[in-house]
Parts: sequence; C-alpha cells; structure tokens
Amino acid sequence: MRKIILLLSMLMLSGYFRAQDFQIPKYRQSKYDMISSKTGVATKYMYVKLPLLRAKDIIVVTARPHIIKITQGNEIAYYYRLEAAHIATYVEYSDLLEAVKALNALKEAVAKDLANKPDYLENEFVTSDGFAIGYYIAKEKVTWYISFNKFYKTSFFKEGMEGSNAYDKSLEFKDGATEIESSFQQAISKIEELKAK
Repeated sequence: MRKIILLLSMLMLSGYFRAQDFQIPKYRQSKYDMISSKTGVATKYMYVKLPLLRAKDIIVVTARPHIIKITQGNEIAYYYRLEAAHIATYVEYSDLLEAVKALNALKEAVAKDLANKPDYLENEFVTSDGFAIGYYIAKEKVTWYISFNKFYKTSFFKEGMEGSNAYDKSLEFKDGATEIESSFQQAISKIEELKAK
C-alpha cells in the first residue's frame, strides 16, 4: 500500500513540476499598445470620426472608423481606429499607407485569380501589428475582408469556414474593395489635414 501511495505521490509531483515549465506565449505589443502604455508622460488623445463602414453578411454590421492623434510631449502619432461589436483595431499611419498600396496590388491580382477558377483561394496583406486586408474566392465569388488581428484572432464576425483561417473573425465586404479603399483614403486625407495644422 505504501508503494502505491509513494508512486502516486511521485506521479503527482512530476506533473506539478512539468506544469511549472509550461509558459503562456507572450503578448505581442502593437505599436498602439507601446505608445499608449507609456507612463510618466502626459498623453493627449484626439479622436476624429470618419464616415461609417458597413460590412455585409446575413445582417449589416457597422464599423466605426476614427482617426486618433496621440500627443506625448513633442512626439505625435496618428492611428486609424476601426471598431465593431466592441472590438477595435489600431493601424499606425505608415501601416495604413502600406495597406493602401497592398490593396491596390490585391485589386490588380483578383481578376487573374478569379480566371484560374480555384475551389478556394485567399490573398491578403498583413501589417506588422496583425491587421489584415484581403479577399477570398469561393464558388467563383470574390469576398473582400478586413481582419482585426491575425495573430490573436481578436477580431470578429464570420466564424470559420472550411479551408480558411484568414477570415476566421473578420468583416466581409461582398461589394468589393471600394468601401475599404474609400475609408482608408478618407483616413489618410484627414491625417494629412491634421498634420498640416
């Protein structure tokens, strides 16, 4: 009986010590997280609303875009903020400019991809902070999407479809990239206007 208790105790202790080795992956701080979490410095946030962005599926989902101007001493940063269903993503200005370039390249590629008649195809651009824009082709239909955070799946809306993880939880735009591009261009124009002041 003692041997059994001793053996069980050793097994339980070894499990306990192995559990101590388990590490939760570190949270990857975004550019917005880094600037907004600075301490010891006064930080001013100025929000400017942009026209609403509407995603389509069974229901229409409204996303609320804003520009955020963050001032810390002499340092100024600009972000495109997109919020829907109480989840938000922040895209730094230089990443927004890159996203617009990528969106133009994606628009050029979509016709070629569609002509290949794939069963399923996905083409996307992801910023260093995990914000993604792209499209997928399924059943010869193109659907454009925005994914709030590719790294941690913290965006929302369309729960998984077979063969894809790119738009696991993202906004979909069935009318093409026009609405996405328009929102990005409005954001860039507003940031340029704020910079000029």
